[in-house]
Amino acid sequence: MVAATKDMMGPLNQLNEQFRDLSHRFGFEVAEIAVEPHAFPANNLILNPEVESVSLRSLLSPDGPNGPKDPATLQSDALKAGLIFAEYMPHFKAAFPIPGETESPETYLKYLQDPAMKWDILVFRDKENKQIIGGAQFQILRTAAESIPSCLWAEHIFLRNDEQGNYRCSANLFEVGNALKSVAQSSGAKAIIMEYNDSCKMTPEEIAEDGEAGLPTQLREVLWSRFLQKFAVSDSRGTLVLDEATGLPQTAPYSQPSMDGQPPIEFLSSGLIFVGEKPEVVSPSDLKEVYRAMWATFGCDDTDPTAAKIFSELDAIEKKGLMFAPTSILSRQQMKDVLAEFNHSEALDAPAEVLLKIRLRPGTMHN
Repeated sequence: MVAATKDMMGPLNQLNEQFRDLSHRFGFEVAEIAVEPHAFPANNLILNPEVESVSLRSLLSPDGPNGPKDPATLQSDALKAGLIFAEYMPHFKAAFPIPGETESPETYLKYLQDPAMKWDILVFRDKENKQIIGGAQFQILRTAAESIPSCLWAEHIFLRNDEQGNYRCSANLFEVGNALKSVAQSSGAKAIIMEYNDSCKMTPEEIAEDGEAGLPTQLREVLWSRFLQKFAVSDSRGTLVLDEATGLPQTAPYSQPSMDGQPPIEFLSSGLIFVGEKPEVVSPSDLKEVYRAMWATFGCDDTDPTAAKIFSELDAIEKKGLMFAPTSILSRQQMKDVLAEFNHSEALDAPAEVLLKIRLRPGTMHN
């Protein structure tokens, strides 16, 4: 039996009631609030023999791997999705403690049932005891950008420590990336777009609050730098334009506009993983179209103050004839400095699975 917290019972009951009703009216009505048949790829990807992933969208779909589900299976899968969602959401909320980082459980349930969205939650569980060890929330977007006409927006990713504080699931971080790559490729997406907490934009208080969820912000940036890139200002040939004051690449403008009436998040930056061929440069106007597609999913348009500010900065860069080129989030020297600060200089050239185990305490790894 899965225990649901008190604040989760409302959304859980709502979900169960909706699908109990659907089980009695199985037919065309189901497709109106679930995904259209075969519109979304099967996302139940196995990360390793000890871990399973469960796609909540697939559970709520009227179609199974071999065709339409019968009424009993539809109801059973819907109830299973509700129970997993109720267990998952407290872990998700704990992983993202800063106000404005997440939306409400009710909003996520709406996304999962919206036939116009290709939005999903992958829940990662211990295969033997079914304990949730993490999750990924993402959607497939079509954009008006010539260089990135489609992308997988990985909105949230997190992994938990076990009860003893051991980061036993940390080795799955790169498998999570591979799982998302597989979904992106099967959906025709050209890149995976992620937001990450950028310590250069954060106050000491925000870094301290962010670290309460698990791995310190700076060490998390070292991990992301192993496989995630960011856009930095460049000339038309892809040569980076360095900041005169710091001598470092100038990160592309980004902030997260307000979601669900919460404050905007100013300290986020955008990162990406290209799937297939990687363009040498991306224009500011193309990056604007990618952001526009992302933010439109939660009702944000060009009149939003945060969006207007970011778009204005992108326009100013384009007027100078500059572009954006993908580059590492942190330079080798920056990674070296961070690891030295946390007394882990020896980990700079260590394999990723070793790096993932440094300076960990009970908590989470999240983007």
